[in-house]
Parts: sequence; C-alpha cells; structure tokens
Amino acid sequence: MELDGDRHGRACDSDFILVGYTIVSTRRDRRDTEARAGRDRADAGRRLQDERDLSEQRIREECEADAEIRRRDRLRENATGLIRRISDLQPRMAAIPGLTAREGRLSFFARSSGDDSVKRSNQESRAALESLRHGAWTELAMLGPSEAAAKATERYLELVRLVDDAALRESAPDRDVDTLLNYATWVRITLRMLADDDAVPPIYGGSPDYPQLGLAEHMPAWTPHPLPPGWDHETAVNAPLRRSAHTRIGDTSGKQQDAADPQPPAPGGGDVPTP
Repeated sequence: MELDGDRHGRACDSDFILVGYTIVSTRRDRRDTEARAGRDRADAGRRLQDERDLSEQRIREECEADAEIRRRDRLRENATGLIRRISDLQPRMAAIPGLTAREGRLSFFARSSGDDSVKRSNQESRAALESLRHGAWTELAMLGPSEAAAKATERYLELVRLVDDAALRESAPDRDVDTLLNYATWVRITLRMLADDDAVPPIYGGSPDYPQLGLAEHMPAWTPHPLPPGWDHETAVNAPLRRSAHTRIGDTSGKQQDAADPQPPAPGGGDVPTP
C-alpha cells in the first residue's frame, strides 16, 4: 500500500511539474509572440511612414518642378515681350534724338501744309519710346528676384533712361545713335540669355557698364566687352548701319535733307529755313 501511495505521489508531483512547466512555457511563448507582434507592428509602422515620406517627397518635387516650369514660362513670356518692345524701337532709333523738339517745332508746319507724314513719323517714334517705358512697368517687374533678373532689370532701365535723354536733346551725333543701337542690342541679348539660360552675359575690362551720350564724335561708339554670343549676327541687322562721322543722321549724299528731322514746306510754298 505504501508503495502504491509513493507511486501515486510521485505521479501527482510529475503532473504538477508538467502543468507548471506548461504554464510557464505558455506565458513565455505568449510574451515572445506579443513581442514579435509588437516588433512587426513597429516595422510595419516604420515602413508605412517611410512610404508616406517618400510619397510626400515625390509630391513636393513634382510641385517644385511644376512651379519651376511655370516660372520659366513666365520669364520667357515677359522677356520676349521686352525684346519685342526694343525691336520695335531699334528701326526708329535714328529718329529718337531731338524727338521732343521736333514734335513742338514741326506741329505747326504739318498742320499748315496738310502733310501728316512728319507728324505720323514722330507719333510712331513716340509710341515706340512709350512702349519701351511701359515695359519697365509691366513685363520688367515680373522677371523675378534672381541675381540675373536683377542685372537684366538694371540694363533695361538704363536703356529707357538713355532713350529718354536722347529724345530730350536738341540733336545727337552719329556716335550717340550707334551707341543707342549697340546698347539696345546688348539689352536684347541680355534678355534672350536670361530667358534661355537664366543667366546674363558679363561685362568687364574696357567697357563701362553703362554708356554715355554727348561725347565727342570721334570717340568710338559704346560696345560691350567681351562681346556676347550672337553679337555679330545681332549687329548685322541693326538699322541704320554705321554712318560717316561727318554727315547728319540719314544723310548719305551730303546734299540730302536730314531724315531724322525733315522740314515740311512752308505755307504758301517756298522753303522753310532750318531752325
């Protein structure tokens, strides 16, 4: 009987040990499972956050790329508008010096003679000048805040100032007209390079940043240094081309009347003395 009791006791102890081990093992497995699940959730959260960050970065990059494309399109549009204004003025550049004086001096004779050609020529020159000035209030203000745009803005405003100065003068030598043509070409090239490359041509060495009018006729006309790309092509189509330092603007024979300052016939016939 005692032997059977001992066996029963040892069996019970073994069962208790097995149950205890099972409980401990189950708890440990549960803790491990919960830890793995926690790590999996954390990993999944990190992967989800990484994917969200990458998605947001792609969206930002696409938005920035779209904004840059729109900025470049606006820059090209505004620069093209300014180039067009300069191009409208350049064929009339020889008529700009003394424009204000001619408008007042010739208005009476044009009315008296019924000849509107002189008045119309002055009006076209004045319209081109005002268009150039209007560009400083519109397209020029929209070129942007970049350093290149700021330099292009300075050069365009200087062109407006030079043309205004020439229009208010009584007359101008050929050198001044050539200087105006060269500087207008320089500003056009500046705007073109700004639109194409978001950069402007440099100027240094023997050329001042801004030209001066009213220098001696024997002085060379202003040109930039170094010459920017496309300079020869651009200056080849300037109108008018180089003129003699000893003839008036528009006078090719020495006997022709000044094309920039034509004299209308006097009322009742006869010549009008040159003022």
